[in-house]
Amino acid sequence: MKKTILFLSVLMIVGLIWKTNVISMGSTLAQDHIKLPNATMRIVPTINGNVAIWDSQSSGPPVIFIHGNSSSGKIFKKQFQEFGKNYRLIAIDLPGHGESELPTDISNITYPGLAQLIAEIIEKLDIEKTAVVGWSLGGRIAFELSHIIPNKIQGMLVTGTAPIAVSQGIKKGFTPTIIPFTHFEPSP
Repeated sequence: MKKTILFLSVLMIVGLIWKTNVISMGSTLAQDHIKLPNATMRIVPTINGNVAIWDSQSSGPPVIFIHGNSSSGKIFKKQFQEFGKNYRLIAIDLPGHGESELPTDISNITYPGLAQLIAEIIEKLDIEKTAVVGWSLGGRIAFELSHIIPNKIQGMLVTGTAPIAVSQGIKKGFTPTIIPFTHFEPSP
């Protein structure tokens, strides 16, 4: 658990240090020229069409990356560059994004439906335990995924994601709050 927390912290720091510019790289079209280092793209057939994944195929611990809206798995280029040889990094192009097909059934394009799709991919890749990194829309999907396959999620890093349901009002998700610091004791 300590290693997972440390690794997820390092991933976040690397993203901040290199200042991955999500504004200029935010659209799938702007990412077309990008190649993910240390990764191979392959197609995984799913209940909602063929989905592209980028897999470093390393023997290290797996980490699933879920991108934001109008983006693709290529947004995680710096993480693949830095960690792709030591960790099994898997970036998923959501349906209709990147190299993935348009969804076969748009009624499944909901947070729970996309989380179920990610769970299906994790199952097809024979992953027993994984950390999950979700950015923006990917963070909402990661929250849902933690309810679907809680025993497979070892750690989670969510960034750029409002911490509330849309029905609670999006403004509330970005209202600053003060959370008192409490001492955290990791389990042995």
